[in-house]
Amino acid sequence: MQLRERGVALISALLVVALATTAAVALTADMQVTLRRSANLFTRDQAWQYLQGVEAFGEILLAEAIKHDKLDLLLGEERALPVDGGVVTGKVTDMTSAINLNNLRDPDHSEIALARIRELFNNLGVEPGHLDAIIDWLDKDNEVTGTDGAEDNYYSGLEKPYRVANREFSSLTELYLVRDMKPEVVDKLLQVKGEEGAALEVVTVLPEATPVNINTANRVVLDSLELDADAVNTIVENRPYKSMDELKALIPEKKRADLDVKSAYFQLETSAQIGRARLRAYSIIHRDEKGVMRVVARSLGTR
Repeated sequence: MQLRERGVALISALLVVALATTAAVALTADMQVTLRRSANLFTRDQAWQYLQGVEAFGEILLAEAIKHDKLDLLLGEERALPVDGGVVTGKVTDMTSAINLNNLRDPDHSEIALARIRELFNNLGVEPGHLDAIIDWLDKDNEVTGTDGAEDNYYSGLEKPYRVANREFSSLTELYLVRDMKPEVVDKLLQVKGEEGAALEVVTVLPEATPVNINTANRVVLDSLELDADAVNTIVENRPYKSMDELKALIPEKKRADLDVKSAYFQLETSAQIGRARLRAYSIIHRDEKGVMRVVARSLGTR
């Protein structure tokens, strides 16, 4: 009897030890997960702080580059900076070097924007009918444009219905929501490559109507301005220009509308890799007439 009781006591003791061990292992595992999660949150927050620092520094660099006529040395080149635990990068691009799709919404700019975007579509192999749907996405009314336009009656009939925007594009990715703007169509606008394989910005979206900067526009954009080839070659060879008056002999007066030699909007693309944390941000910086820089939009991950 005593042996049986001792056996039961031993088994009970072993069971208690096993349960305690299991609980300890589970507690340790939970603690490791918590510590790992805390570390990830810390490095992510650290990466975000670095991005904000690069953004602030980018505004200063922009102001200095414009002040000393050195903007061409700053644009388009990605710069990397080693930091504690990782690396941060930054790249500035001129957003007015491309054609602003939101110009289509402004009555004072829509006619010339339509002509240029139609020419751009033609040069890139994009069906011009897509312009009807883009115009309807932007305009204030609910009347269908042309034969390929689309308003609420179209979008509400989709398998996953949504409303037409009837406002400016807030992001280029919004193009995917427009009728028949399938990925392969949008890619023709957003994945343009230059002669050496470099990515070219040909369209943009900004909160107001903007001119195209002749000094920074690439050949694809210049070719959409309906200028003859010799004029485009001369413009490229003799850039930068100080004023539009210098271009009178190259660009007829009626085609000089919505063109300029300076910029008011820039995009700062920043990235930070700190430990396992990776962040990418896009900031739109506006420069007013007094030269004051201000971030007017910011997004994480996508433009």
